[in-house]
Amino acid sequence: MAPATPDLEAQVLAALQSTPKFDTYAQAKALNVDHQALVGAVKSLWADGYVTMDQKSCSWLNATKEGCDISKNGSPEYKVYAAVSAAGSLPVADLEKSVGKASAKVGLGAAMREKWLKKGGDGSLSVAKEGVADATRKMLEPFVGLSEPPATPPVLQANDEKQLLRRKLLKKETLKQFEVAKGANYSLERKRKQGDLSVDMLRDGSWKTADFKAYNYNAVGAPVGGGYFQPLLKVRAEFRKILMGMGFEEMPTSKWVESSFWNFDALFQPQSHPARDAHDTFFVKEPASTLKWPADYYERVKNMHVSGGSGSIGHRCPFDEGEARKQILRTHTTAVSARMLYQLANREGGFRPAKYFSIDRVFRNETMVRVGVPFVF
Repeated sequence: MAPATPDLEAQVLAALQSTPKFDTYAQAKALNVDHQALVGAVKSLWADGYVTMDQKSCSWLNATKEGCDISKNGSPEYKVYAAVSAAGSLPVADLEKSVGKASAKVGLGAAMREKWLKKGGDGSLSVAKEGVADATRKMLEPFVGLSEPPATPPVLQANDEKQLLRRKLLKKETLKQFEVAKGANYSLERKRKQGDLSVDMLRDGSWKTADFKAYNYNAVGAPVGGGYFQPLLKVRAEFRKILMGMGFEEMPTSKWVESSFWNFDALFQPQSHPARDAHDTFFVKEPASTLKWPADYYERVKNMHVSGGSGSIGHRCPFDEGEARKQILRTHTTAVSARMLYQLANREGGFRPAKYFSIDRVFRNETMVRVGVPFVF
């Protein structure tokens, strides 16, 4: 819609002073302005109650491109009839040469239905009815070029109109316009309402007499940008989708705080290993020690560290329970794997093979670089 201009609005208000109401299309013609521009001005005035507006629609028939061609050059059926009439007798095979493929295809059937032509035993066409006029062309001529609603629309018989519409020789045009009348706030001059209270209005006191627009509590606010996925989270989601599609199950990785037993000892890392030092690991102050673990499994792990077994000689070093109980922020998700292996081995029905994966956060006392990856696969 074209934007409203003060000049157009003034012309609308002036027009209503001399007439109780008008139609926007006729008024646009009278003012020699674009109809949509006038509608824009009317809607702007309507919003402030200067005018009222009621939508009206009018429809009329207009010739299509094909209809215009027929009104100029004749209908396909008449072209076929004229060609046969001129030849006296015309084989069907020669019809396309005389009138063209498109006209022959449509026109022959129409001419035969109207019983203008007849077909002989040898397949040739001849005239069956003399003095035929091109009624289709004649009906279409008044509808050519009616891109705007005519003052007096041409009239057709209902059946003729239906046939021409079906053949897509005519189309219905519709114009939406408005009937405009004076509104409750009508005046010859529009006084624009203020949308906002400005600093200048506060300074000069004009806000006291200013007319403000009503506040629209139903107006939609400006869209607020939401958060975005962190790139590594997107990568994690993609890997998760791939692995699950291959039949893997995701291990529960919600325990960020882990005991040294599961994080180190169950993985048979010596208690004297430098990776367990404070330089590499974050130790939890409170609670500093874990309260429980599977006692039988603890003893088996301890014995493996101290004296070995199953072909291993062990680490041959003391094993401190206090060291094993220390709470830390897990340094890898392999601690989750150790727990899952224990659960798989001790679940009801015995051990059964399974496919698991984990992708989650780990914590290490290291200097982060911009290419550092905070997830362990």
